[in-house]
Amino acid sequence: MVNGVHYVAGDNVNPAAPYASWATAATNIQDAINAVEPGGPVVVVVTNGNYSSIAASGPLTVRSVNGQLFTIINGVRSNLCVSLGNGASLTGFTLTNGSGGASGGTVNDCTLSGNAAYGANSSTLSNCTINGNSGSGASSSTLNNCTVTGNTDVGASGCALINCAVIGNSGVGARSSTLTNCTLTGNAGGGVSGCTVNNSIVYFNTVAQAANYDSQSALNYCCTTPQPDNGFGNISLDPQLANSSHLSAGSPCRGAGNAAYASGTDIDGEPWLNPPSVGAMSIVRAR
Repeated sequence: MVNGVHYVAGDNVNPAAPYASWATAATNIQDAINAVEPGGPVVVVVTNGNYSSIAASGPLTVRSVNGQLFTIINGVRSNLCVSLGNGASLTGFTLTNGSGGASGGTVNDCTLSGNAAYGANSSTLSNCTINGNSGSGASSSTLNNCTVTGNTDVGASGCALINCAVIGNSGVGARSSTLTNCTLTGNAGGGVSGCTVNNSIVYFNTVAQAANYDSQSALNYCCTTPQPDNGFGNISLDPQLANSSHLSAGSPCRGAGNAAYASGTDIDGEPWLNPPSVGAMSIVRAR
C-alpha cells in the first residue's frame, strides 16, 4: 500500500510502480490507481493524452494537469468511461465514446459528451458540461453549475439541479427532479415533468401539450407560460433572454427570485444579486 501523489503520462518510456514521479509515471490511469488502492488519501495526477476507461474507489482523487480540453478518457463504445466509488473524485477530463460517461463519485470541471446510454448516473457533478449523449444527460445525480444540452433523451431524470442550464435536449428537459435557479429552454420534449422548480426560467420548450410544465410539477418564483395555477411569485412575461441562458438588460427576471432558494454562485461563478434573478444567471450579460 502506497499513499501520496502518483503520476500518469501516456508517452512515458520508463513507467515504474508506484509511479511516484513524472520520470516513473504510469502510462495509463488504471495502473496508477491500482498501485495505491486500498489506502488514502491519494492523488493521481494525469498529464495530457487519451486514456482508457477507469474504475476507482476512495479516498482517491484523479485530476488532470491542464483540464478537459487536453485530457480525454475514451470508452471505445463498449466500456463505461469512469466508475467511481464512494470517496473517489475526478477533475478536469473529457469523458467520451463510452457505453456511459460517469457512474458514482464526484465529477468536477469535466465534459461528458458522445456517450451511448447516459452522460452521468448516480454522481455529484460541479461545473460540468453534459452534451450530445445518445441517451439521457444525467440520472439520479446532483448537478451544480452544470450545462445539460443536446442529449437525445431526457436532459435530467431523478436529479437535483442547482444553478444549471438545461437546453436543447431532444426529450423533456427534466423529469422527476428538483430544480433551483435553473434555465430550461428549447427542449423538444417539454420543459419539466413531475418536478419541483424554484427561481427558474422554463420557457420556449416545445411539445404538443404542456410545453413548459405539466400538472404534476410545482413552480415557485419561476418565469414560465402559461401562468401556473399553483405556486407563488411566478411570472409569465417573456424572459427576454440575450441568448439561450443569459438575461438581457430589460428582462423581467432580474431580481424576481426569492433569496431563500439562491445558494453559492450562478452558473458563471458570479455572486447572486439580492434579490436574485430568476434562472441560472444572477447578472445581466448582454451578448
